[in-house]
Amino acid sequence: MTEIKSLNFDELDNELLSLGLPKFRTGQIFSWLHEKGVMSFDEMSNLSKDLRQKLSEKYYIAPLCIEEKYVSK
Repeated sequence: MTEIKSLNFDELDNELLSLGLPKFRTGQIFSWLHEKGVMSFDEMSNLSKDLRQKLSEKYYIAPLCIEEKYVSK
């Protein structure tokens, strides 16, 4: 399985095109992941249930983790 947020826009586009999805889906999914910050394909309400299932079988969404924290004094 591939962590879908690790793909840049062009890589995601190539992946989705290889699944036979139209190009506009790339923008929709990229927006859900990077602008809206969803943690589950089920939250992507403008995608069909079948498409969400298909995506969850091939990809996963990893939570973001803090690698370094800075505190001002």
